[in-house]
Amino acid sequence: MHLNHVVAIFLVGAVTCFTKTIEGSKRRGEIIRERLSYPVDVAIASRALRHTVASEVEDKGKEERALWEEIAECFLQAQLGRGNIYRSLHIAEKMQNLKEQLLEAFQNLKPSRMKYVKQQLLEIEANPALHNSRYEAWLTNDINPQEIFEARPGHDFESWLGYIKFYRLKGRDFSEDDMVVLLKKHNLIEEAAETFILMDREFFLRSVVRPMLAYMVTQTDVSDIVLKTWLGNRVHPNVVIKILFPGRFMNFDSDKLVYGLKYIQMFRKFFRKFSDDELSIMLVRAESNSKLLEKLEMLHDPSGNQYGINEVIEKGLVYVRMSVELDKFLLKGQLPDISALAQVELDAKDKFFRHWLRCVSIKFPSKPSSVEDLYALLMTHSQATNEKLTDIFNTLQDEYSMDEISRLLIIHMASTPAISMKVLKSWKLRGESPLRFKLPLGYDDEGKVFTEWFKYLSQYQFEHSLDVRTIYNKLLDWMPGSSEVDKTKEKALKQDQLRSKLQLVENIPETKDLVAKLLSQDPSVADHTVAA
Repeated sequence: MHLNHVVAIFLVGAVTCFTKTIEGSKRRGEIIRERLSYPVDVAIASRALRHTVASEVEDKGKEERALWEEIAECFLQAQLGRGNIYRSLHIAEKMQNLKEQLLEAFQNLKPSRMKYVKQQLLEIEANPALHNSRYEAWLTNDINPQEIFEARPGHDFESWLGYIKFYRLKGRDFSEDDMVVLLKKHNLIEEAAETFILMDREFFLRSVVRPMLAYMVTQTDVSDIVLKTWLGNRVHPNVVIKILFPGRFMNFDSDKLVYGLKYIQMFRKFFRKFSDDELSIMLVRAESNSKLLEKLEMLHDPSGNQYGINEVIEKGLVYVRMSVELDKFLLKGQLPDISALAQVELDAKDKFFRHWLRCVSIKFPSKPSSVEDLYALLMTHSQATNEKLTDIFNTLQDEYSMDEISRLLIIHMASTPAISMKVLKSWKLRGESPLRFKLPLGYDDEGKVFTEWFKYLSQYQFEHSLDVRTIYNKLLDWMPGSSEVDKTKEKALKQDQLRSKLQLVENIPETKDLVAKLLSQDPSVADHTVAA
């Protein structure tokens, strides 16, 4: 039987027993009738309503209150499998001995179980399936989030925050300031900061938790508690920054920037982590580099006394000033000239080159023509060699925020005859899928690269059990075809081109098995084999 129905049946029977066996006042009867005047499922699902009935009845005498608690505890004993009350409740009105059954259950209840039973009640109430009906019932009775919190301060943050979200969705107001006032009143700021950061992992409550944490950390009398609590839990600065500045691009033109930088400096000092690279990754997401520069220059205090975050501000200023210079090119749709930046060295380990590349990858479109332009710029203005660029971007393929642009450049270089073989070797060393390697086509030394590539493909297909049909379709798609034939004939032309390619490797021991499998996918070859 569904839990809601079981609870409903039990409490209806319990209330019936309650009103029949105890001589209550007229007011008590009115209370019960009033509270149970709406659908039973809503009434039973609401802890607030059960609490209200119990609290108001309590005023009528200790004996009545004691019986109410015994009924609730008796129900929970049955929930735990002790007793057979569920079996008889659905015919409660027909049974004359319900009172005797309840009293017998009360006598068997040991005092040592009371604490455990009450804890079980709280866990049942926290059942997510009951949340919406509870929230509806609380709202119907004009119970605000403060009243819910005051009933059991800090006991169930999840339920409280869930109700705040529900309350706001229904057009009611309960601000972050209202929440902080309650937490401070009950000395729960530290516990809340720790609990909320865990709740931030749950998408359901994130819309309430993140604005709350961002508000808490900007309150002068609360911010240190929040920052130290996060530090004690080793909360990564990236998480804090996401809380303070939601969205892909961040509006750092805010007082919250001070607290974000303060936490970064604390984290760097205590854990020796959050590198300059990570600071660059954060700053490059600024909505406006010029506004961020103004903000950092305003916060910069030569004496270091005002905010105590000069170290991280000075590092940030170097990156942001560079970003502002790069914007002058990017806003015109041009690639920034690397040679115009004196501090940039073309090296995978150079932090300024890495910052330059991040700016380019984020704000310059990653379409093929742009990648080609970027490659040409690096070759022209930095006096780089193909080999050096291959080494640099092979290294940066594993670096967050530079991986995508590095892969695009590597794939572009793979199609460049002069360095295709070198790129292929590095591709094999990394264990990359050969199907992601852009084959160079239409030049004198093409056959050599294709042969080495196909050997790698054969090995990779055997080790990873790649689908042969998928490989065939991929190769067919790569064939150049011709713009001079109509689309109905182009597929046949591509099949001819692929057969010519496969002839280069059909007699090589390492590749002949895969060649045979691929040719079996070619309709013309298959038809010829059948005819033979």
